[in-house]
Amino acid sequence: MKIILILLFIFCNQIYANELRLETSVMDFTRNEIAIPGDSGNLFNTAKDNWKQQNGFNYRLYYSHKLDEKSQLRFLYAPLQTSFNGVFRNNTNFNGQNFNAGEATVDYQFNSYRVSYHKEFFNQNNLVMNYGFVGKIRDAEISVSQGNTTKTRKDLGFVPLLHFDSRYHFSEINSILLDVDGLVAPQGRAIDLGLFLERTIIKNHKIFAGYRFLEGGADNDKVKTFSFVNFYTIGLLINL
Repeated sequence: MKIILILLFIFCNQIYANELRLETSVMDFTRNEIAIPGDSGNLFNTAKDNWKQQNGFNYRLYYSHKLDEKSQLRFLYAPLQTSFNGVFRNNTNFNGQNFNAGEATVDYQFNSYRVSYHKEFFNQNNLVMNYGFVGKIRDAEISVSQGNTTKTRKDLGFVPLLHFDSRYHFSEINSILLDVDGLVAPQGRAIDLGLFLERTIIKNHKIFAGYRFLEGGADNDKVKTFSFVNFYTIGLLINL
């Protein structure tokens, strides 16, 4: 998957992309509820109690290509991998494996690969707004380890989302960007929202800082997972 994505980005850089955006973040989970299976697994929350997150660094990479004056394609590579060390207070069933009360490690992955189409629908008084549609590949994996015992649940699937963004230029070199991908449905929900202050430093180069959160999950007989992740972000945007 990563090799295919890298080749895609190289291809886009040569033919499609006219904007590169790199976000680097410190991430913090304030909710990470897990029960697998959803109807019989024991629920635990690695963002609460005595669990400690081990890796707080995150990044994501965007490539964009303007199709015409009002529309563009955007490609996103957003890996998310961390682990949690903590203690099960009670015996816990995870994906058919029983873990005893005591110390354990949870490895968590939620990589996201997206292609989206955006179209401008408002452009007045220094405010530009776009709407769009997103195709997302979710590459998720949760592993629980205790001693020599490890149990893993993988989930690879397609998720359709909607897109909205707005950028307000309040001076020649400063702007505010709101960027949202998300959808709420009976099967679950996913919301990826960022708010950033941008500043042009030299021609075709901007730096930015802001906040993003990723929230969502699903509750069914196979899986019950809900997460809320905070991203405190700085980054660079280059018009190619």
